[in-house]
Amino acid sequence: VAIGDIDGDGYLDVVAADMEGKVYAWNHQGVRKANFPVHVNYAYSTHDVRVSPDKHSDNRVDRAIVASPALADLDGDGGLDIIVGANDRHLYVWDGFGTPRAGFPVVVADPTRVSIDPGTHKVTPLAGTCNGSPGPANCAFRGEKIMDSPAIGDIDHDGSLDIVVGTNEAYNEPINASLSSGTSMAVAELLAASGSAHPANTRVYAIHKDGNNHGGGPFLPGWPAKIAFFTAEILPDVGEGINASPALADVDGNGTLETGVFSAAGPAYLLNADGTSFYGNDQSGNYRVMQTEGGSSTSPDMPSIPSIGEGAFGDLTGSGQLSFAAPAAGIGRLLAIVLADQQLTADDHIDAWLATTGNFQPSFPHHMEDLQFLTGASIADVGGAPTPEIVEGSAGYFVHAYDVTGTEPTGWPKF
Repeated sequence: VAIGDIDGDGYLDVVAADMEGKVYAWNHQGVRKANFPVHVNYAYSTHDVRVSPDKHSDNRVDRAIVASPALADLDGDGGLDIIVGANDRHLYVWDGFGTPRAGFPVVVADPTRVSIDPGTHKVTPLAGTCNGSPGPANCAFRGEKIMDSPAIGDIDHDGSLDIVVGTNEAYNEPINASLSSGTSMAVAELLAASGSAHPANTRVYAIHKDGNNHGGGPFLPGWPAKIAFFTAEILPDVGEGINASPALADVDGNGTLETGVFSAAGPAYLLNADGTSFYGNDQSGNYRVMQTEGGSSTSPDMPSIPSIGEGAFGDLTGSGQLSFAAPAAGIGRLLAIVLADQQLTADDHIDAWLATTGNFQPSFPHHMEDLQFLTGASIADVGGAPTPEIVEGSAGYFVHAYDVTGTEPTGWPKF
């Protein structure tokens, strides 16, 4: 659900999407607005698109919309446009009167990895050298859908809003992450123990506000960016690629917005407006990422891997410097997911980093009693102290509020 004045009449409207690919809008009195619901293009998820000559279809698309719509005035007309990603791997935009925006929908798939039929938008993986493969092969794992809400902001400070969104797609490639030796060993253990999981890269995109009508194509230069995914195909849909929204913030005060993002199981990234790593690259050209080890953790289950949720930016210290917070899991938790019959000892975490350095804040990673499945942290002052808390719930039925020292206010957690 999203709330905003979509038609510029001075009143707030309620916008919601459903699993049939429809988007509804109601006015402030609860009356459905004219021309709604609108819906996705059903031609992009027909049987002919989904059928595949082999058992590993690269087009497991459907008409559903899982994530919440985003609202933003892309064209400056005073009304908010409705931006939403769908399970047919397209990004759609309608104005506040239900009219599709020119240049949309955009098919969101990496053109260096797949060819796209100009009519049906059915994709065919391009032959390439896969990670560990001796020669050209289909390097695509399962994953076709957009499960996350788009993030909207002028990331390159050119006066035009941009749309940042991740996808389910994943490719059998060397992971684009510079990892510590301990994390690398832990990931190798995870993969060896599972016998079926594979490392991969998923993708995050930055899209021009005019979509396909933009000269040179819909994607901003340098995008999509490769985001490491430690366990490809760990769970259908929700455990594939990027399953939660990117977060945008001007971390260094230079006027451009950085993107905080991570996959369903992989390190957290901070990306520049051109899709490069804010922290630079290692000698192999891999992106430097936020810490997965170190800090003063309250959990022995390390390294700590961001997973199955979304991050948030906020000033935890009152210094004007932003932190990035995200749900995470210890390597034991990831092992327990892929080896469910063994009931391994495992911890879940909430992580927080100083965004400019990617280093853990004191007392983080912090232990959580259970997974934070498809949720995201909020950062707000709920305790009346000079600095805010990270507010996050878990599958253990608790809602916690941790400040930068890992301390909770009186009366927390809430059950």
